[in-house]
Amino acid sequence: MQANPAKALLLYTKLAVNGDVTALGKVAKLYRQGSPDIADEDQAVLWYSLAKDASETYQDAYEDALQAQYNARQLRQIESLKQQEQANLLDTDSSKAATSQEALSGLNGWLHLFYLFIITGLAATLFYRHRHVQTLEQRKANRAILQNDVEQLQSQLTKQQLYIQQLQRQLKLANDKQRPAPQSAQPISALREAYLRFGFDANQPLSAKQLKTRYKQLSRVYHPDARGSEEEMKQLNLALNILTTHLQSKH
Repeated sequence: MQANPAKALLLYTKLAVNGDVTALGKVAKLYRQGSPDIADEDQAVLWYSLAKDASETYQDAYEDALQAQYNARQLRQIESLKQQEQANLLDTDSSKAATSQEALSGLNGWLHLFYLFIITGLAATLFYRHRHVQTLEQRKANRAILQNDVEQLQSQLTKQQLYIQQLQRQLKLANDKQRPAPQSAQPISALREAYLRFGFDANQPLSAKQLKTRYKQLSRVYHPDARGSEEEMKQLNLALNILTTHLQSKH
């Protein structure tokens, strides 16, 4: 099973469909602790939910999977915000007015405080939950509260992200009005744009394995079935082709 987790997943899924209760938990565990090709927090929560409905022995595993799902979503949101901030910083012209520099510095400071607030709030929530949830009965009673907290934090994070995007657009417009038009605009090359989209430094070595791993991570963000869109996936695939061709040309 360890040598071929994908094959084990297929076998246990068939057993679970045929009514094997223990197979439900094994499928959930494979999704939770499997290889990078099959690890999936959402699927782990789904299968542990089915398993705990069939047997209370999976209750703790279900709640752990639910917490891991929540943590993963928060980290993805925070990473997405960081990448967006870095992309906007690259567009900032070094010759902009002093007032624009001060406004951008204030915005960056506000963003760092926001990240710190989210991470601190998450840590405090986890500490409080683990300290006060002592028995199985208490966990059942607090499960609904925990799920509600997750939804509320997710909603607040989405609103804050939209607000940050609005502030960044306003700041960019103000910068464009204050600085003179460039004599000769230098467009970002397709290769550099592809590096930026994947979050890599064009001056640093890049391997095909690193590119493949980052593509899987970004696909979970930009895919239409997640929170992305077809246009975002189209741009991501275009950047992947450019970087792949560039790496092959070096060999």
